[in-house]
Amino acid sequence: MHSLCKLQVVNWISTKGEQFLDKHTEIGDSVGHVKTLQEEFENFENKAKVSNVLQSSEKCVTGSASKGTSVKAYFLETLQDIL
Repeated sequence: MHSLCKLQVVNWISTKGEQFLDKHTEIGDSVGHVKTLQEEFENFENKAKVSNVLQSSEKCVTGSASKGTSVKAYFLETLQDIL
């Protein structure tokens, strides 16, 4: 599972991540600007977590029957790993 996560991170960095990181290089020139940048990062981080939960949920639904694991248990385990 962890090697799959690493592969997903590398895939994201090589596709979408480089573009995102190239555009977001500011450190802020005032307290207000820094707070705005921090909020933008937190929004980005939350979107990434939600996306990961949705992807994990989809995998859970398609793979849980063959594993003999309940969908709810697998989803909660995945959610705990993310948070």
